[in-house]
Amino acid sequence: MTLTIERWYPFGCGLAASFGIYLFLRTQPKEALISTLSGHGINVAAIAVGFLATALSILVSIERARVTQVLRDAAYYPIIIDYIVRPIRLWFGVALASAALLVAWDHVPLAYQRAIFAAWIFLVTWAATATYRIAAILAKMLRQPS
Repeated sequence: MTLTIERWYPFGCGLAASFGIYLFLRTQPKEALISTLSGHGINVAAIAVGFLATALSILVSIERARVTQVLRDAAYYPIIIDYIVRPIRLWFGVALASAALLVAWDHVPLAYQRAIFAAWIFLVTWAATATYRIAAILAKMLRQPS
């Protein structure tokens, strides 16, 4: 996978998921569904931020390891750090968007509900695939011989 694809595929997955929801969801999302998903969105966001912060601390703690030196020599270390920090920010966005949906969904005009739900799906999918990307990269790094 090229670096360009690796960098942008979480965003593309988010777009694909949101367009799919917007195009194929024929009815307006029910308030009970939004309430449940928003609550779960906040919980998952908190867990993901904890996981990613732990991954970042592990990466910093193995600074003297051979794999980290190889990353630094190849100028990939800042990219990996950015790959960890970006989904942390995205998950904070998911938590804020989920809280906003939880509080304000019944005040959203019916005409906009499907689009707003699709935007929320975009953010969740983008954050989830960005988290998957860093988990896969870290797993590959940790499998390298020391």
